[in-house]
Amino acid sequence: MVRVRVLAAAVVLVTITAVTAYTRRYAKLTPTLPAEVTNSLVGNLSYPGVNYSFACVQKCNECHCCNLACTAGSECHLYEQRVSYGWPGSGDPDALEFDSCFGSVASNSRRILPVSTSASSTSAGSATGNAVNGYPGRNILQCFTSDPEADPWWMADLGVPKRVLQVRVTTRLDGIDINPWSVEVRLGDSPDLASNPIFDQNLEQPRPVAAEVVFTPPRPMTGRFLSIQSVDSSSSLALCDVEILDQEKGPLMRNCLDVQRGGHNASGIYTIFPAPCCPVSVFCEMDVDGGGWTVFQRREDVLPREDFYRTWMEYARGFGSSPCREFWLGLDHIHALTSHAPAELRVDLADFEGATAYAKYSSFHVADRASDYKLTVGGYSGTAGDSMIPRQNGYGFSAKDKGLACANKYFGGWWYGSPCHFSNLNGLYLSGPHDTFAVGVNWYHWKGFGYSLKTTVMMTRPVT
Repeated sequence: MVRVRVLAAAVVLVTITAVTAYTRRYAKLTPTLPAEVTNSLVGNLSYPGVNYSFACVQKCNECHCCNLACTAGSECHLYEQRVSYGWPGSGDPDALEFDSCFGSVASNSRRILPVSTSASSTSAGSATGNAVNGYPGRNILQCFTSDPEADPWWMADLGVPKRVLQVRVTTRLDGIDINPWSVEVRLGDSPDLASNPIFDQNLEQPRPVAAEVVFTPPRPMTGRFLSIQSVDSSSSLALCDVEILDQEKGPLMRNCLDVQRGGHNASGIYTIFPAPCCPVSVFCEMDVDGGGWTVFQRREDVLPREDFYRTWMEYARGFGSSPCREFWLGLDHIHALTSHAPAELRVDLADFEGATAYAKYSSFHVADRASDYKLTVGGYSGTAGDSMIPRQNGYGFSAKDKGLACANKYFGGWWYGSPCHFSNLNGLYLSGPHDTFAVGVNWYHWKGFGYSLKTTVMMTRPVT
């Protein structure tokens, strides 16, 4: 069964392929992109308010940058592709750096990467591997293109026979339409493509520009050699992206509740998509209060300490080496997490004497950057006392270089109000009782202004 999805012209560089809900876990990845992406392609793009640079690709997990590029560009989308399925890990183990608290990989649909590719011919400047390298774009040189010939074909050698459920092909994106496209996809164990059974076909159907053509057989098939052939034609075969999938693409996991509903019940780091184009590694807390919580802040007694006296932009983007240690996920991500649906907030606290307490809020929302990440919180319950609603509710986020002077007075980044705060969980880590007033990791209604807490965990979850 063949399905064709035409991509919206306004975002053609972004919606090249459907974003895939992978939970492949990674800590750090520095992608390498073709020169066309880092130089001429980027230089030729011009959209108001969009910053195009290779640095944007490397910082794609900073959701604001990624949102901009996903509105009108390709860079961060390409990075998302590379992170989500371009590096399976086994072929290039140095591409990923795993933290000790990362668990086993829980994957959704997986893209099968061939060991080699070939074709009936290859046009000048093209390469057969372009069809599967994860870099589709408007520059036709990033696609595979054959010479004009009768019945051109392209083939992927999967190395060993593999189960294939679906093949998704992205057509050329440069705006040049050509003849109708009649295509046969075959899968079998012979390098002679004509000897293999038909996987699916798209006969006598127009070939839209900027479209995703989906090939799905009545039931999954197994084979080593997968071929795509344009039949009964004398034109070029152009493939900008070929996804060979062993499962159907699942829905996006936007938060840790989606992860839990997907059958993953162990606490640990997962990849989610708070914004559709932006994968980010988060710690999912599955053992507290029903699970499904996305942790966005952590303070703890560990060395080296993370510096929380940071700029407003650093708080917008997030910081910290790992969600397993001290970190701040980033206000852009927190805004996205609290905008899918009504959300709740839970704050877990611990002191240096072994006591614990919590505060839970049935409504929690962080506005967007244009609104200075204004906090809306309500519906308190718990054992720690309410140190959020009285002075923090309704205020934008302040840091040492932007917002209220409270951030410099109390050495943190927070939703400071007037008076400044009853809570200061991003304040100085002072290890228990302290003489200075309200500058520590304070929660006034539990330990007052003169006690800096040992552990804090802030997390959010959609209201169920």
